[in-house]
Amino acid sequence: MNNAPDCLVAGTNCGSYRPITTWPGVRGAMTWSANRDATAGYALVDTMAAHPRTMP
Repeated sequence: MNNAPDCLVAGTNCGSYRPITTWPGVRGAMTWSANRDATAGYALVDTMAAHPRTMP
C-alpha cells in the first residue's frame, strides 16, 4: 500500500509495473470497508451501485 502512491505520483517503487504516465496531483487514497458500510445501512453501496452499470 505504501508503494502504490509513490508509483502513481512519481513513477518510483513500482516493482515490475511501469505506469504509462504519472499523476503528480494525486493527494490521497481511498479505501472502502464492506463491513463498515453494512453497519451504516449500505449507504455507500446504495449511492454508488447504479453508476458502474452505465459505464462502457
